[in-house]
Amino acid sequence: MTSTLNFAAFDVETANPKYGSICAIGIAVVRNGTRVGTHSWLCRPPEPVHSFNPRNTGIHGITAAMVAGQPGFAQQLDAALSVIDGLPVVAHNAAFNMNAVAQACGHSGLPVPTWTYGCTRRWARQHLPHLFRHSARCE
Repeated sequence: MTSTLNFAAFDVETANPKYGSICAIGIAVVRNGTRVGTHSWLCRPPEPVHSFNPRNTGIHGITAAMVAGQPGFAQQLDAALSVIDGLPVVAHNAAFNMNAVAQACGHSGLPVPTWTYGCTRRWARQHLPHLFRHSARCE
């Protein structure tokens, strides 16, 4: 029953192939089966992995100039944690998203969030095996 469906849908974008190079965080909050809020933050990736790769920029459109005046990853993660506020987290290709957060936290000297999370990509593969692709990008 959707009346008890509460979660935070979570996604990150990275500046380059290094998972910790988070340059954007997005969250949609669902309470009682209804989306009640969407949030997105641009951020400067952690210093050790702050360069932008043209391939990544080509995928998400985020450039170094767009994040230059934004808070760093650590500050934006704080904002994201406030929005998530203990909800279970759901992500498409959660392994990528959770690994990216863990690596960005490592570069930033932050503790890794201890979220309960699920993966819509895994669920799609399990419950919709007849679909041709379950990739993170639609084509």
